[in-house]
Amino acid sequence: MFLDFDGYEFWLRPGSTDMRCGANRLAHLVITEMGRQPMERSLFIFCGSSNKVVKMLVWDHNGFWLATKRIVGRGGFAWPADGEAARKVSFDEVLRFLGGQDCWRRLPAARGVYMA
Repeated sequence: MFLDFDGYEFWLRPGSTDMRCGANRLAHLVITEMGRQPMERSLFIFCGSSNKVVKMLVWDHNGFWLATKRIVGRGGFAWPADGEAARKVSFDEVLRFLGGQDCWRRLPAARGVYMA
């Protein structure tokens, strides 16, 4: 079955997560550290300490899907390191993030630049 993400929420866990964790351990982290329920209509995203691996956990009617994406070569995922328990993101941000963009950095306002 293919997942239809219409009506889903997307959550990420800032900071690093042990990528040896499987679906059950990540579901436990969703409950204890993110304050969410893993069987709700949500996709949860976790990143390893090297920023080269992310795991995505989603419940599908009778079981968990656990997807892994690994960056091969140089570079890594742009991942927020702040201490929030969970961060809600949009589907567009998830797609941009998985495509290699830094969606979390907020650029400072330019000084002395005025639009006419």
